Order: sequence, then C-alpha cells, then structure tokens
Amino acid sequence: MPGVSKFGFAALRPKTKAMYTGFLLAFIVGVLEADFIRNPSSTWYDGYIKCRQSGLDMATWWDVTPDMNITYPIWFNGFEVRVNYLDRFFDLAKLPKNKIAYVRCMNSTSFANDVRMTFEEGRRYCQNQPSGSHMDVPLVNHTNLHLFGFSIITWYWIQAVEIGQFLNSEDLTVYCFVLIGFDRVRKDNCTKHYSSICINETVHDAIRYVGQESLTPNYGPTSSSTTMPSSVVTSEFMTSLVTSETYLGVDVATSTLNTSFHLNDSTSDPKSK
Repeated sequence: MPGVSKFGFAALRPKTKAMYTGFLLAFIVGVLEADFIRNPSSTWYDGYIKCRQSGLDMATWWDVTPDMNITYPIWFNGFEVRVNYLDRFFDLAKLPKNKIAYVRCMNSTSFANDVRMTFEEGRRYCQNQPSGSHMDVPLVNHTNLHLFGFSIITWYWIQAVEIGQFLNSEDLTVYCFVLIGFDRVRKDNCTKHYSSICINETVHDAIRYVGQESLTPNYGPTSSSTTMPSSVVTSEFMTSLVTSETYLGVDVATSTLNTSFHLNDSTSDPKSK
C-alpha cells in the first residue's frame, strides 16, 4: 500500500497490522470478484445486461472450465435463431478475442475471399482491402439473416449485434443457450430463469448457419440427465472447417465470382417473395 514500506509494516502494532492485512485481503478479493461475478437466477437478457453494467461480459462456452465452482444450469453468451419464413437456423454467439474464425470482408456490392484469423486481425484485413472498397466484417441484424447462409456449421466474425432486435422480432424464434453441466449444452426459452457468470474478457460476435434443423437439444426435465458426448459438443461450438460453401443449400463453390449473395438486390429477400 502506498506510504507503508516493508520495514514500516513490520513495525506496526498487532492491531494495526491486522487491520492493514484485512484491508489488503479485502482489496485483493474485490479485484478478483470484479473479474468474475455470479449473477442470481434471471432471464437470459437480464443476466446479459447485468454483466454489461458491471463492465464485463456474460461467460462464453469457452470460458467455463471443469475446475469452476458452478451450480448448473447457467446461461451462456449465445442464442439460436430460427428464421420463421425460411425455416432455417442460425447460431449467434460471443467468441473470445483469441479464437480463430472465418472472416468474410463485405461492402454493399461485393465480398473478399474468406480467411481464418482472430477478430482484430480480420478487421484490419478487411480495412486494408484495395482502396475504395470500404470493406468490413459483416453487419448482421434481425432482417438480413438470409444473407448469411453461405457456409454451414462454420463460425464467421461479424460486427456487434443489437441483441434486442433478435429477441423482439416477430419473424424469428429465439432460444438462448444453457450449460447444464460442463460441456453439456442445451437451449431454452430466453425468459426462463437461470444463473449466469460475468467474465472479464474481450469477446466479439460471430454467426454460423446451421441449416434446416437445430443442432442444440431443448432443455427439459429429461435432458438434464443425458450427457452430450464431448466430441459432439466440440463439433457444434468450436470453429469448424468445410470443404465447400453453400448458400441456403445451393453450392456456390464454383460461382462466387458471379454472385453478390443478394447484397445489392432488395427484391431478393425471401420474405418478400
């Protein structure tokens, strides 16, 4: 503590030394607790907001380790979206900044070839595209998910999303992700009440197209006793590699130079057809 040398500390009276030590321990514990906060049971969004108000983020799937003293189930930072008028599923989640995911640089008319890197590397890569292209990682909202069905089961970095747009959209069905044990992932109605954990970590948004069927089982009275194999969990939530790309089921591996993925065609929104 400023102003108290190790010699001065040794010379302190026992009562004063105890008070000083207690203050120091309280300070250390306070710092640790500020990095890792357990929220009481609440809806997914309330837990998410409590973390943000504390200057932290809700824990991601990658943050939860076996040595944590956690009472399950807990919410974690991600949710599944079903586009009702397409009957297609997407997962949106926060990934830690050091994770590798795909980057697709886009603007209003075109995109650059995909690369795999961290979010910050990807952002710089996009911004360093040829002069005048003004590219960035994609911006996803509740009305343009149909643009992002170009690669199945593969995480792509995106710009920060507005959570409320997805949770409140009448065109989407949203379920939030729950951990019911270490590496045991389920989904549930986002208005259910579970505890959550806030982590002091930099995270960024990512999206992946799942397909016509959800990858994540519902959480219910019977599912809590069923262990999901770790290999299945890994294939579901870790970055996956695919050999060919699809756009909502259409192979585009040989036609990427001839398509803009509806980026500049307002009439291509499947909902309007």
